[in-house]
Amino acid sequence: MGVVARVVVVMATVSLAFRWLDMLEKEFDKAFVDLDLLLGEIDPDQCELTYDGRQKMTALSAAFAQLCHKAQTIFQSNAKLEVICDIAVLHSLRYVGNHCH
Repeated sequence: MGVVARVVVVMATVSLAFRWLDMLEKEFDKAFVDLDLLLGEIDPDQCELTYDGRQKMTALSAAFAQLCHKAQTIFQSNAKLEVICDIAVLHSLRYVGNHCH
């Protein structure tokens, strides 16, 4: 596979990873809203339970946001490294091709 084709494959893989991450974020957001609505249905006499539940949701949301950010960073870093590796291989092949005659 040529380097240009390889770069296209890497870019497609990164695009797929970001779409996958976007889907997970949307699913998380929907579940978060559903849970918040459910907590809102708890009897007002149980407001401490609602408050504690919403505090836990906040912590969960913050952890998920950090996880998503780290996943994005890893996806981007991996893509860059793959392209750099492919370019290095191309240069090596050109060097060998030019010096083996």
